[in-house]
Amino acid sequence: MDYYPPIRAGQFKADRDGNLWVLPSTSTLSASGTSGLVWDVVNRKGEIIERVRLPEGRNLAGFGPGGVVYMIYAPTPQRILLERSRIIR
Repeated sequence: MDYYPPIRAGQFKADRDGNLWVLPSTSTLSASGTSGLVWDVVNRKGEIIERVRLPEGRNLAGFGPGGVVYMIYAPTPQRILLERSRIIR
């Protein structure tokens, strides 16, 4: 392959508001200097309406009502945690 795909394979998730969360291949390469994956949130019109940076070491697991996101975090290989947080808009 001569190029990297623009979106990570299998990294699409739909939230409860009808938006699509997309993880670009370049997510960890952002220029802000902070770590953590940055997800693009796309509305039904195909517009990126926001970018959400997860805390370092977390991956998006799913969604709840009212802007709740669930994240997976593995502080050690033997311990996997499910964390709940709310997106502040």
